[in-house]
Amino acid sequence: MQAAKTPHRNESLSALARVNDQVCFVLFLDSHVEPEFQRLALDRPNDFTPTVFPDNAFAERIYVPVERLPKFRAEQVVTVLGVSFAFAVEQLILYIETVIRHWSEVNGVSSQITEPIDDCLKNSVAKIAKLAIEPNLIKTIKYLRLRRNHVIHASSVLTSELVKTLKYDGPALQKFWQSKTTISEIDFSSDTVRMFTANETISLIKLARICVEEIDNFVAKELDAERILRLLDRELITHRPELKARSPVVAGKRVRKIKKRALELYALRATPTEVAHVLRISI
Repeated sequence: MQAAKTPHRNESLSALARVNDQVCFVLFLDSHVEPEFQRLALDRPNDFTPTVFPDNAFAERIYVPVERLPKFRAEQVVTVLGVSFAFAVEQLILYIETVIRHWSEVNGVSSQITEPIDDCLKNSVAKIAKLAIEPNLIKTIKYLRLRRNHVIHASSVLTSELVKTLKYDGPALQKFWQSKTTISEIDFSSDTVRMFTANETISLIKLARICVEEIDNFVAKELDAERILRLLDRELITHRPELKARSPVVAGKRVRKIKKRALELYALRATPTEVAHVLRISI
């Protein structure tokens, strides 16, 4: 028996999918807005927004000549892309924190969430894992974290740690991901980390999703299958204490529920006999 995923995989992937959908929606709207703003900037460059858009409640608030709207639009898109990237990285970090805690809970080992999260994951693997994790995965998380920090802090100067990451890890990360995926828009060595194109942002969100998948695959293999079944059983008995009865009928129902739950949450395939053996009950 072996788990193929953790219960937190799908939730995190869904959150990242929503970020991607919102980015695509913004770009969809922008493709319609951009030509209209360009046309107005040529036809009515000196007219102010309240005059051109009298029914728009926010035209008075922005109050600029229409010729400036194309620039506003371009800057707004870059801002949205940057914020979306930062939010995607937040989702990745939240996932890592959650899955480390779950890993520790299932396997019955102590863990502590520390910063930065890439070092936390690296140290957790060194402490409790049987297998080694891909080093470039840890370096990728570090790259995403440092770039996210630069964006949200609105810094005009790169930190020394980010400069070193771009210089020393960038080329290796470029080679690593190009050999594994079709992500071609990301330049891991570029120092223009506050600028985002549409395709690059979509690729970065995709990269965050791949990191979740890779980490989840790794952690799932490290989870003790028998301890998973016992954990699910404890949770079941807490909510359904009547299933603790030892009669064959009740025991069979209990085993079926645990078997189904293990498959749903962990993609862990266990036979009724295996479940009953782990729980030490007769069916």
